[in-house]
Amino acid sequence: MPPLNIQPVRQDDIPLLQQTFPQGGIAKYPERFGRQQQGLVTYLIAWQGSEPVGHGMVKWLRSEDDPVFQHLQEPCPDLEDLFVVEELRSQGIGAQILHYAEALARQRGYHQLGLSAGAEDNDRARKLYGRLGYRDLGFGEFTERYAYVDENGQARLWEGRCIYLVKSIDETAPTHS
Repeated sequence: MPPLNIQPVRQDDIPLLQQTFPQGGIAKYPERFGRQQQGLVTYLIAWQGSEPVGHGMVKWLRSEDDPVFQHLQEPCPDLEDLFVVEELRSQGIGAQILHYAEALARQRGYHQLGLSAGAEDNDRARKLYGRLGYRDLGFGEFTERYAYVDENGQARLWEGRCIYLVKSIDETAPTHS
């Protein structure tokens, strides 16, 4: 298996991402690249050789979900849309994306990183987050939703129950270069 390389999305990556990850809709990748160009996010792509195998996006302005926003004590970037292709799950790719995101947040002077985890049917991901030190912020479940345009050009709405997890990423944690 080729080594994993994680890096911010490049404009040239967009057509391959749209082909490899069509569930995100046709506008997802150009929109995220544009937000990255504005400094609002860093959209990380995990590559094995020339194949994208996962992704995650760090939003530098913290979670926009109202219940999360109200409960954070200090600035906290938010990781969203952590995804690994199904046949490669449980092989450490998600953990490596998380470690990379944590290192980026530390480099920018943040002391914590947060993420939403599905409250239903997402046991494997929640176990990963727990092993890596992510803890429930403690305000219970909330509904997260977003609109997108699917690969067929149809407007869709995703909605799910989530809990919010936060990890302390102080300087004593291992760094990722």
